[in-house]
Order: sequence, then structure tokens, then C-alpha cells
Amino acid sequence: MANKNKILFLILFFITSLALISFIFNNKKISMLKKDINILENNFNELSENYDGLLKKHNNLINNVGIPFVKTSKEEIILNNQKFIFKKFYQELLGNPKYPNSASSVYLEPIGDKILAASADGIIFYFNKFDLNQENFQGKIIQSNIQNIIKNKKIFETNDGWGIKGLMIFQNKMYLSFQEQVKNNCYNTSIIRSDLNFNFLRFQIFFSNEFCVSNNDENEDFEKLQSGGKMFPLDNENIIFTHGEYRNRYLAQKDDNIFGKIIKINIHTQKYEILSKGHRNSHGLVYLNSQNVILATEHGPQGGDELNLIKISNNNLNNSNYGWPQASYGEHYGGKNDKSNLKRYERYPLLKSHEKNGFIEPLIYFVPSIGINELVFLSNDLQKKLNSNILISALGKTGRKGNMGLHLIEYSFNKKNISYKSFLPLKERVRDIAILDNNKIIMYLETTGSIAILE
Repeated sequence: MANKNKILFLILFFITSLALISFIFNNKKISMLKKDINILENNFNELSENYDGLLKKHNNLINNVGIPFVKTSKEEIILNNQKFIFKKFYQELLGNPKYPNSASSVYLEPIGDKILAASADGIIFYFNKFDLNQENFQGKIIQSNIQNIIKNKKIFETNDGWGIKGLMIFQNKMYLSFQEQVKNNCYNTSIIRSDLNFNFLRFQIFFSNEFCVSNNDENEDFEKLQSGGKMFPLDNENIIFTHGEYRNRYLAQKDDNIFGKIIKINIHTQKYEILSKGHRNSHGLVYLNSQNVILATEHGPQGGDELNLIKISNNNLNNSNYGWPQASYGEHYGGKNDKSNLKRYERYPLLKSHEKNGFIEPLIYFVPSIGINELVFLSNDLQKKLNSNILISALGKTGRKGNMGLHLIEYSFNKKNISYKSFLPLKERVRDIAILDNNKIIMYLETTGSIAILE
């Protein structure tokens, strides 16, 4: 019996010893892990401080020397059977890309002999249109209070899609749109405005709606890139403005908010009126006074990019409904075979015919998507030369048909028919395009971070 108790004691002692050794070993591992975590935290803080320091030095460099552009290519190209000279000017100081496959993003706005520019992270500069005849030129920085006015600091600090969304010059004032944080984790697209001054821009909030969407709502998707932000003059008293639905799809069909809408804003009172609804994410916008209509491009989901025509005189929203998210020629990302889309298709079926389901059909749509973006209505001289009146830029990715280039389209307002004319592949995401008063076409190519001119 004594031997049996001795054996049991030895077994118990052995088990206890193992447990004690394991406890000591695990404690040591935990202690080592804590040390590693502390080291990583210190390294991260050090890297953050270094990054902030580098960013400050980078911005100081830009402020001191401006942005040097150097001509990197000049070639003859054919657009709709017409010869043009295509020149590219590259820079490497602008960075902080806001979109995939991009080096930097810039919006352009001609005014007289000058071309004003705003990067997606809030750097504002200008140059002379005659600089484009040189081998290189300098973008001159305009100082501003923009970082003190915009509350959403991600605009300036991150490269994950937060940024300036549009630039407009109207009645000697500069307007910039951007994704604002209206309250904690709640966003919409707002506008700031400043008197135009080439030394210093003193911005103030021009338009900011109280309605916003959360980026952590479990019941809805959230996508900051679907924020719209394009502005265009309407008349002496008003501008028009596109506001995306931030992938809160249902809002585009509701009349109590500006998400998924094109709106009119009075420049004196800031009161707004909804002109059309059922939009997903409109990035191109032009008002044609001679026809009293708006042309607007719209990013589809997986396929279904659109060019739409909106009649200004129609104030009945039921007759100004462009369908999203009930109707679209695209599909939800992943398509109908993706089981995670079952509930999406139940709520948002993406019916193919717009007209048969009570919505307005697009003038033209693209399947697959082309990354439809900016559009301009061509000058009379360019219309005659190119046998077209609408020029559309395309973003997208390499290898996709119709992506990364320029599309020419002819629309007859009398016959109400549209014809696709030509595509010019540039192998670059075309962020912005504008027509200069000498009929040259200027654009920003964000794949390489270059300004290009078509003449």
C-alpha cells in the first residue's frame, strides 16, 4: 500500500512539475511577446514620426520650388481619322495617389491664359497655357488655408480614396468638392469656396449638408470612392453638383437626401433643389445652355457605365429618375453566381430595361465598364474636325477594352440619336480633360502623374 501511495505521489509530483514548467515557460513566452509588441509599437511610432517629418519636408519642397514638369514624349496620333500631336509632361513631386493604379490625381480648370490645378490631396497650383509649348515648365504653388477648413484630415494624409473630388472656377471664385466628415464616422460630399487669388486662397465652407452616412453601418455597404463631386455653372445664380451614394444604394431613390442625386445650388443662399435622382456615382457633368439640358457620366457597378441626359425644365422627380439601384445594365460585383449577392439582388435587382420599369434610359451604356469619367462638349471647330460633339475620358485598368483613353461620341439633339465614333487608347487613366480657347485638349494622366496636351 505504501509503495502504491509512493507511486501516486511521484506521478502527482511529475504532473505538477510539468504544469509548473509549462506555466513558467508560457509566462516567459508572454513576457517575450509583450517585449516584441512594445518594440513594434516603438518602431511604428518612430516610422510615423519619420513619415510625418518626410511629408512636411516634401510639402515644404513643393511650396518652395513649385512643381517642375518635363516633356517626356511627343508623337503624332490619329483620332477619328484626324491627325493630332500628343505631348506629355511628367512630374514626380505630386504623390499620395488616391486611386488604384495611379501615381497622383489632379483636376484642371482653364481661366484665360492660365490653367489652375488642384491635386486630390489639396495642393493647388497654376501654369500658363503657353508653357505647354516649352520643353519644361514650373507649376506655381498657391498657398491656402485648406487644411484648416477641411475637418477630414484623411484628405491630406492618406492614399486610400479620400480626397478632393472636383474643381470649378466660377465668377472669379474657386470651388473645391471633397468628402467631409460631418460628424464622427459620418460623411458626405461638401464644397469649399474662395475668392480667386494667385497668392493666397482663403477658403470658407460653401455647401455642406447635414445628412451623412456612416462608414461602420453593419446594414449597409460603404464606399468613399462613390462620392461624386463634379460641379458646373448653370446660370448667374446657380451651379449644378453631383453627389454619389457612397454605396448606400437605397438612398438614391429617396427624396429626403442628396445622395445619388444631381442638385442645383444657389451660390448666394446655398439653398438646393434636386434635379434628378437614381444615380450611383456621376463624375462627368456639362450644362448645355442652347439645349437647356445636362449631360452626365455615371460609373456603373460591374459593367453598366452610362452617359445620361437630364432635362432641366422637368421638375417632377418621378420623371427624372435614372433607375439606380433598381435598374442598371451592370451587375453587382461578383455577379448573380456569387452567393454573397443574394440579398443584394433581392433588394436591388438591377433590372436591365430602364424604360419598361419606369426609369429613364441612358443615352449610351458600356458593358463591360470603361471606367467612364470626365466629359466635355467639344467646341464648334473641334466638332467639325472630329465629326463628334462629346469627348469622354476613361479610367480603368490595363487590358480592359475601352479603358484608359478617350471616347468620341456624336449626339443629335434634333434626331435624338447617338452614335459611337472612335476610341483613342492612351494606356493611362485619364482623370480630367478640358478644352482650351485655342481648341487644344488638355488632360491629366494619373497613371504616371502627367499633364498631356492634344493639339
